[in-house]
Amino acid sequence: MSTLALSLLQPPLVWMDGEANLAHFDRLLAPLIDQDLILLPEIFTTGFSMEAAGNALPEQRVVAWLGDWAQRPGAMVGGSAAIATPAGAVNRFLLVQPNGVTHRYDKRHLFRMAYEHHHYQAGQERVVVGWRILPLVCYDLRFPLWSRNRQDYDLALYVANWPAARAIKNQAYVAGCNRVGDDGNRHHYSGNSLILDPMGTVLAQAEPDAATCLQARPLLTSWPFSALFSQPPNGHPRLRFANGHKRGRLGTRRSLLPVLRRMRFLVGMVGNPVVSDILTTANPHPFVLLDIIQKTLQHAKPARPAKYAAVHADGKHLG
Repeated sequence: MSTLALSLLQPPLVWMDGEANLAHFDRLLAPLIDQDLILLPEIFTTGFSMEAAGNALPEQRVVAWLGDWAQRPGAMVGGSAAIATPAGAVNRFLLVQPNGVTHRYDKRHLFRMAYEHHHYQAGQERVVVGWRILPLVCYDLRFPLWSRNRQDYDLALYVANWPAARAIKNQAYVAGCNRVGDDGNRHHYSGNSLILDPMGTVLAQAEPDAATCLQARPLLTSWPFSALFSQPPNGHPRLRFANGHKRGRLGTRRSLLPVLRRMRFLVGMVGNPVVSDILTTANPHPFVLLDIIQKTLQHAKPARPAKYAAVHADGKHLG
C-alpha cells in the first residue's frame, strides 16, 4: 500500500483563449512540489462550449504542455480538453506521465438534453491508467455501469460535479475537479471540488466559488476494502436489495419497483440507450427491455410499502 499525493486545481477559466489559460495554469502549477497526480478541470483550455473544438489548441500543443509540467514536479498531470479529430470533436481526458507516456479517454456519455451529441463524438473505450486510475468526464457520472468497479481501479477521476454515492458503490477513491467563475454563455460554476475515500468520507473539499488548490493523500491498495463484499466465483458482485432479499425471490417485487421506474426514466431520458453500456461481456448482469418492464408493472399486484427504500437518488448534478 502507498499514499498518492493528489492536487486538484479549481480556477476560473479565460473564455475561448487556450494560450491565456495555459499561461494562467503556469502560475498555478509552479508552487506545486512533491505531487504524484495533478488534476485540472474539464475543458481547461477554453471553458465548456459546443464550439470549443473550433477554437481549441491542437492536441499536440496541449500534450506537450502537460508533458512539460509532468516532468517538472515528477507527477502525472491531466484534465480534459476539446480536441478536433478527423471523425469530429471529442471531449478528451488527457493524462501525461513524467516519462511522456500519454493516456487518452474520450467522454463516453454526451449530454443529449443540451444537444451535446450534435457537436461532439462519443468515446468508445473505457480506460484504466497508471496507478489503477479511471478517468471520467462530467455526464459519465450518471451512468453507474460505465464506472462500476470491475476490481480494476482504486481511484476514479471526474472533471465535473459528483455525488458521494459513486465512491461508496464502487469502493474506490473519487476525486472530482470543477472550475469556478462565469463562462462566455453566462453559466456560473461554483467549484465544490472534493476528494472522497471508499466509504464516502470527505478527505478534502474546496470552498464554493473559491479559486484554490485542493490536496489530499489517498491510501491506494490493489483492492481496497474488498473483504466487505461477498463475491461469487465469477467475480461479479451479487445483487442484493435494501430489504435483504436476494435476486430471484418473489418478495423482491417491492424493492424492484423503484429500480424499474428509475431504469424507465433513464431509458426515456437519453432517447436511445447506449447499446454497449447494456449488452457487454464485461457487464453480464441481465437487463430488462423497456416494454417488458412496462408490462411487468402493469400486471404486478399492489404491494405493501417496503420497510426500507431500495434506491436513493444521486442528488443534483451539474453538467
